[in-house]
Amino acid sequence: MSEGQARQQTEVIPYGPILNRVLAVLGVLLMAGVAIALGLLIGRQTYAEKWPILVTLSGLTVYLLVALMNARHALIFWIVTAPFARFAYLNVELGRGIPNLTLNRIMTGVLLILVLAQLASQRRRAVRLSVMDVSLILYGLAALLSVPSSVIKFQSAIQSFFDLIVIPIAVYFLARALITDRQEMRAVMHALLVVGTYMALLAIREQLTGDVWFYPEDRSVQYTRTIRRVVGLLGNPAYLATCINLALPWAWYLFLKAKRAKWVLLPLIGVMIAGVYFCMNRSAWAGLVLALIVMALLIRRFRRIFAFMVLIGAALAAVYWAVIVSSAAVRERLQAQGPVEYRADTWNVALRMIKDNLAFGIGYENFQFYYHRYGYWDIYLRALPTPHNTYLWVLLMGGLVAFIPFMVFLGATALSALLLYLRGRGREEVFPDADSAAAFLASMAAFWAPALAMDVLTGYYNTMLMFLIVGAFFGAAEGERRRRAPAGVVSRGRG
Repeated sequence: MSEGQARQQTEVIPYGPILNRVLAVLGVLLMAGVAIALGLLIGRQTYAEKWPILVTLSGLTVYLLVALMNARHALIFWIVTAPFARFAYLNVELGRGIPNLTLNRIMTGVLLILVLAQLASQRRRAVRLSVMDVSLILYGLAALLSVPSSVIKFQSAIQSFFDLIVIPIAVYFLARALITDRQEMRAVMHALLVVGTYMALLAIREQLTGDVWFYPEDRSVQYTRTIRRVVGLLGNPAYLATCINLALPWAWYLFLKAKRAKWVLLPLIGVMIAGVYFCMNRSAWAGLVLALIVMALLIRRFRRIFAFMVLIGAALAAVYWAVIVSSAAVRERLQAQGPVEYRADTWNVALRMIKDNLAFGIGYENFQFYYHRYGYWDIYLRALPTPHNTYLWVLLMGGLVAFIPFMVFLGATALSALLLYLRGRGREEVFPDADSAAAFLASMAAFWAPALAMDVLTGYYNTMLMFLIVGAFFGAAEGERRRRAPAGVVSRGRG
């Protein structure tokens, strides 16, 4: 070390501790000043009755902070709490003519940016594009072609299209990228357990008490004179029951796999089954039964449980048959002919519309406006006509151009899950958890089978939940495949 360098060190070092202390004091004073300023601002706004905007900003800040810390946790946190956003002041209304900044739109944009940034910086491995991915992208693009021909105002149509189709597809790709192993998939299962439980509790409480929590505006609350129509949170009992049915197979899976405290899950499963019943929706009841049958066929350990449930049900039916047959649920819901006749008439009208517009459909959300050209609809009825069939809804919206990739996506999803199940049963070193594939197939059966009699894709939340499950399951399966494949195979499989 030269004499000049030594002299420079002796001149600089003594001032270091002093400068650090000054900076520390200034930092404390700055933080105190910011805290005082925020306190005064919050106090004044609260006093001026502008507290909702403070709640909105504070809530959205929490979501953004979670996203910056861990995008996967943010995705799960967002999906679990999304139904409450409109009731918890988490949606920002920007005024007439300006698209609102809803929680779903904000989180979709934020998480997509974060994931793309991680991919660009090579902090995250890109997933390999599959037939499902390509067909889903093609479906979204084909559906987009139907928006310009929509009868409703273009701005309203594009916002509705973004909420109902773009955001759920984005959730699928986010889950594919962020859920990459079995442990992360287990976190998604626990999130589904939370969603299914709170929705079931809301449905049970509303049906028994008649008191609606989280009431969406302009919703009928009566099915019949004695049976309520559960509308809390999502506005439609079919959507509520569909979400519970999506979660129920995963609850059974967690029960079968639990090593300790597994009996804590049984009451939650019972609550979810009761929640589906109290939604009083026949399609959802059929979806629940189908999900249980699929699990019994594919999971050996579940067959005894299913057989026990069937025996208990048969015994109760034999003892209380007269009470069951005379109950309002059977007389006014199970035996009701009005909904069946209405669907028959509506499907006939829908098929004639499709025949005249087979290639490109009639346009996005145009069914209610075209209906009067093909059939009679009482204009004084509160509800507007809908296809009440998801597959017809897609055909009506985008024609064969949208329907073909949509069905390819569904077929590829079912076939891929079935192949994973068969590989897991035969070669555990390829896919070590065949039971999860069985739970996935049961969950999808509970969603897509009732879709024959209801418009499930017009419910934004149940669609987001379904795409979360699909993306997370195949993202975790792809991650496991990469970890178990030889090094050369993994490098060739990078997306």
